[in-house]
Amino acid sequence: MTQRLREEVGRQADALKAQLRDVDASPAGEAKHAELASQLEYLGAFQGAGGDSDPSKKLKACRKKMRQIADLEAKSSATGTALNEEQRAKLASKPALDAEIGKLVALLAAAGVEDATS
Repeated sequence: MTQRLREEVGRQADALKAQLRDVDASPAGEAKHAELASQLEYLGAFQGAGGDSDPSKKLKACRKKMRQIADLEAKSSATGTALNEEQRAKLASKPALDAEIGKLVALLAAAGVEDATS
């Protein structure tokens, strides 16, 4: 991960922490707190060491999975064959993958990192 991206992840994490401190204890505040905590946890995955700590690499992997899903959808509709359980699970993951790609693209854009994995 580049220094610029590392700094952006840290900046966004700090902003989320500040927002968490300002959330009140009302039911709406608890929901907001849970949402912010989830976002902070997501960013935390990129701050630690490990093979999945580079958003650019994760974006590339997510896009590869989306291509596989598109191929599976095309193959299934063209041949009319029934999908097995693993294939149905892969198709069911499409909305989550799409959301993940959106988050990663936004993170990389905020850091000014060129999205070369399109």
